[in-house]
Amino acid sequence: MPSADSGAPSDVVTADASADAYEPEAGTMPDVDDGRADDPVSTDVSSDVRSSSDGADGARVTSDVSDGSTAADGASLDAHVGSDVTSIDTPVTTDGNGVADGASADGAPSDRDPDADAPLRCNGYEALCDRRFDEVVFPTAHNAMSNADDGWIAPNQQHGIKRQLEDGIRAMLLDTHSYMGGSYLCHSSCLLGSKPLVDGLRDITTFLQAHSHEVLALVIEDHISAAETEVAFQASGLSDYVYVHPAGDPWPTLRTMIESGHRVLVGAESGGPPPAFYHHFYDLAWDTPYTFKSPSEFSCQQNRGNKQNALFLLNHWLENPLPDENLSRTANAHDLLLSRARQCQTESGKLPNFVAVSHYAVGDLFAVVRELNGL
Repeated sequence: MPSADSGAPSDVVTADASADAYEPEAGTMPDVDDGRADDPVSTDVSSDVRSSSDGADGARVTSDVSDGSTAADGASLDAHVGSDVTSIDTPVTTDGNGVADGASADGAPSDRDPDADAPLRCNGYEALCDRRFDEVVFPTAHNAMSNADDGWIAPNQQHGIKRQLEDGIRAMLLDTHSYMGGSYLCHSSCLLGSKPLVDGLRDITTFLQAHSHEVLALVIEDHISAAETEVAFQASGLSDYVYVHPAGDPWPTLRTMIESGHRVLVGAESGGPPPAFYHHFYDLAWDTPYTFKSPSEFSCQQNRGNKQNALFLLNHWLENPLPDENLSRTANAHDLLLSRARQCQTESGKLPNFVAVSHYAVGDLFAVVRELNGL
């Protein structure tokens, strides 16, 4: 995404059935100092927790439980305990909103959609299902492909695309470039870090296949053609999930998008259709400036697009001159982030649909988005 110059840990938790486990709110991401979330599990029971440092694909949970059920929220544990105790060792993955996959009612692994019999929760919440897409706030990762886990230089994020989705990110700002004869995700220069575009899109497809109630958005700073982009979307399988917004039509609810199977909005900063799903983003949205060195410079002024457009991208990160996690910790602090979002909402009359930050894993992005969504 624009800049000034233009994982999978495995946690093992053993919980005793005689105590209650702390249950975090859905979709949260705890503050971290070293690029990894602090352990959000708090129990009064003995536990043995081991974690690696290369990202989170979910958690392996071993619990003494009566109903054989487990649930995970990012790296969190939601243990349900009772008097009739059985023991399971069930691998679980999470959608970042407190939904655990891969277990049947008796605790055995299952290939059945884990959401099939549950009340519909759209992006983690029943309350969001009947809101239109333009009435929802999405936690957004700026330069989502640029991350420390994959060894990028001067990264904007701690973790890669897969981990971001698992942690609760629901919109991504991505940059596409031509490199070594192919289509790649890069930022400014592919020498700073790169990932084949089809591989990045495939990570998103895999997440959608495993999480049938999630709606996403991709905003692409496009340095390749729409045709080249379409090839990657088709090869990755992501083209099966894209949503086409007819010009002038009201936006669908999240429920409608989920039930239709078309639950990924794609917008390009420069290009546009065809293909039909490759919207010109600034026909649909407007954004704020994005070059800020200190909090005092934050502005709600209109940058690209028109304030009459339905969608609003709030660019909220600091670079001086490069991204820095300490700067992001300041920018992403609850009061600063929420106050700017509210200020821009008041000044423009528009809800900030995409709250885009660097280093999403520090600060309070997810808490602020919940508040903006009224949850």
